[in-house]
Amino acid sequence: MRKSALWALVISIGASALLGIVALVSGDFGKIQIKILLSSLSISAGSICTLVCAFLLEKKKILVLSIPGMALGALGTILLITGIWTEMDEEVFWKTTAIVWFFAAATTHVSLLNLARLSQKYLWSLIAATAVFYLLAIVLTVMVLWEIDEEFMLRGIGVLGILAAALSILIPVFHRLSRPGSPAPGGSTPTIQPPPDGSIRMLCPVCGAEQTAPAGGVTCTACGSRFVITIVEDKTKT
Repeated sequence: MRKSALWALVISIGASALLGIVALVSGDFGKIQIKILLSSLSISAGSICTLVCAFLLEKKKILVLSIPGMALGALGTILLITGIWTEMDEEVFWKTTAIVWFFAAATTHVSLLNLARLSQKYLWSLIAATAVFYLLAIVLTVMVLWEIDEEFMLRGIGVLGILAAALSILIPVFHRLSRPGSPAPGGSTPTIQPPPDGSIRMLCPVCGAEQTAPAGGVTCTACGSRFVITIVEDKTKT
């Protein structure tokens, strides 16, 4: 699936670029060329949705996002290409297509953000981003269905868009701060001291969550990843 989406993306981008060059050189850009260009762009968008969600699926993370995201991307692409080539003029059809793409875009973006490995103290940002993106999709859906163009709705979309952009920037930063050995706010690297009971205080190498566990087989309490702790004596010390 992922390989197919990659090839679809490569071919659609290549076709769009080639068509644009031919149109510029020849000066001829008719209805058929426009349809081909729009179809290529549609396939590119659908391939991006599929790629992101397929990668999340491969990581076996949040199937409730990855599988619907792939389905929405594919459905949106099919609807858009059908509408382009049949020159559909049904209002219900285009409203449905727009709504599918609203939720496909929201699901894809949230799936991409979910690839970040956040420690417990930063998980709020991921929850907030999920709520903001889907609320934005819902507001756009309401506006399209009932053809609302009130100023307060437009202002609301602006606010949600700003929040979505801010969280999209913050989450990668939090991902970096969640990595073991990341500098603390004061600029120094945190030192992890072993508890007095002999167990080991550590950061999960997968999600960065802090926890206490004995040496040997460990299951992360935050993400469920399993790994082994082995204590090796440092023979270089005298």
